[in-house]
Amino acid sequence: MKEDRNHEIERAKMAKSLAMKFNKEMSELGQRVNLVVLTPMLVEIDEVSSFMCIALLLGKPNRKIRELEYVSVEPYLSGKFQNFNSSKIKMFDSMVMNAFSHYTWCCTQGECVVTGLKGVKEFENYFLTTPVIHSWEAIYGHNRFRTDGNRQFLCEPSV
Repeated sequence: MKEDRNHEIERAKMAKSLAMKFNKEMSELGQRVNLVVLTPMLVEIDEVSSFMCIALLLGKPNRKIRELEYVSVEPYLSGKFQNFNSSKIKMFDSMVMNAFSHYTWCCTQGECVVTGLKGVKEFENYFLTTPVIHSWEAIYGHNRFRTDGNRQFLCEPSV
């Protein structure tokens, strides 16, 4: 649905804005960390191909895309894709992501928190995709857990 895709784009824009502020403050503290949140583009499908090589390469899709359907697309991330909020991640990477999540909470004066950080790391650059934003007013989509997500994040111990 187009509205759900718009929420996805708004989440990415908000997370990107907060990441830029975080990067600036980290730089002022002498820390070399660069969070780059990818912003998807909303695209309307005008024609559907039945080209089978794609299915062989990517695997069978859960459902077929239809003409006039909206999808979001973003640049391909090459490298090892990681969930940075996982316990299997390096300590420093996990600390950076937890610091960013807490920063988003403080920077927005408790209005929202950015979590679900995943993507690819290249040196001090973290290329992040599909952030989750928990907000009191659920302004970033109906599936963002509202207050339960905020409580869960704030109650979990930091690394």
